[in-house]
Amino acid sequence: MPIREIIQNGGNAVLMVTALDLQEFGRSLIEDYKASCKHDDEYYTREEFAERKGVTLGTLWRWEKAGILKGTRRGSRVFYRDEDLIEK
Repeated sequence: MPIREIIQNGGNAVLMVTALDLQEFGRSLIEDYKASCKHDDEYYTREEFAERKGVTLGTLWRWEKAGILKGTRRGSRVFYRDEDLIEK
């Protein structure tokens, strides 16, 4: 039984796993994370959004502090949409 299934079923079990089992589990976690970070083309990374708006990353930070810009956080990463910028 794959490690993921044991975890999802809430099983309390003593496991014996090989290094290959752990590698496979790690790869599946990474693939899941990457899939969750994929957005429609309307979402941009901090760098992409700053370039689109012609500003620096520091400006994005100041906009967030001032409440002008609100990003979407995924783990430690932040993504922006054009509508996240409140035009004043």
